[in-house]
Amino acid sequence: MSDQKNGAPKNGAAKNGAAKNGAPKMTDDTNVVEEAIDTDATAGRRGRYGIVSAAVAIIFGLFFAYDLFEAISNFVLVIAGINHTNQISKDLGLNQSAAIPWAVLIPDLLIAPVVYAIAFVIGRRRGLLARAAIFLIALASAAALILSLEEGFSKFFS
Repeated sequence: MSDQKNGAPKNGAAKNGAAKNGAPKMTDDTNVVEEAIDTDATAGRRGRYGIVSAAVAIIFGLFFAYDLFEAISNFVLVIAGINHTNQISKDLGLNQSAAIPWAVLIPDLLIAPVVYAIAFVIGRRRGLLARAAIFLIALASAAALILSLEEGFSKFFS
């Protein structure tokens, strides 16, 4: 297939293994995974997310979505529980009512999406491994912030 004198391909394909239509040419030394990672690295230098990096962002996005789901559940159930407790206190003739901890519930709702957005922006011009590390650090940071917030709340009100 290649010219014996200079090693150039006869069919006019590029030297980097790409066919005429831009699709990667499958050879013995070309791996599909390596090709995807190279494409992803090229997209990373341009500030975009390639296919592999987008998959990493989506997988970590699911973990952040779970944190957001927990925050929404806390928001709904804590408010309902406090309202229920206040109603029972009122029915029993007690003059005690608990306040809704808005200072804890609102930041709890905001932490996961804000930290994910920050990690997404910071990881824009990074390689695949750096993006994954940034998302992992962001996930750990969000979990630590949420747990610290809830722990501080429970110590303050107990």
